Amino acid sequence: MSIYALVAGGRVVEIAAGTFEVHPDFVWVDVSSVTPRPETGWSATESGGNWSFAAPVTPTLTLAQQASALLAAGLTLTTAGTLALSGVTFATDALTQQQIQAELIALLASSNASFADGAATIAWPDTSGTLHTMTPVQFKELAVAIAAFVSACVVAIKGQATALPSASATITMG
Repeated sequence: MSIYALVAGGRVVEIAAGTFEVHPDFVWVDVSSVTPRPETGWSATESGGNWSFAAPVTPTLTLAQQASALLAAGLTLTTAGTLALSGVTFATDALTQQQIQAELIALLASSNASFADGAATIAWPDTSGTLHTMTPVQFKELAVAIAAFVSACVVAIKGQATALPSASATITMG
């Protein structure tokens, strides 16, 4: 069975197998014997009746782009102590950072070390939405770990670092 690539604008836009009639305005190229076989998205060039195909080149991300991707993915924790959160990933996006700051301000400003809603514990979600109940001490440890990670990512984003921070941290969780 023959394999054909539909070429438009110098790109493979479709792959089809079999025998079929085509409209003369469409360019279908027999790629049955082409190795490696081109796929949708590959570039296609014709010269003297011969076709050549090339896979798209994946761009190399800069350190700043990699750090931005790390920040978007979150921080994975390894913990020891009373609250086991090993392997749990917490969000580190801008909104989450603001929420952490608000809770820390409430903890620091309250006379009885309570969260913004007045509670003695907080149920904080990980990136999958699972809630983890924490005391003020535990939450502060999480907040400090996230702050260190965010700070290291920002330093890399600003071009002031030569390496990426680790996307995981170990904390005690007293």
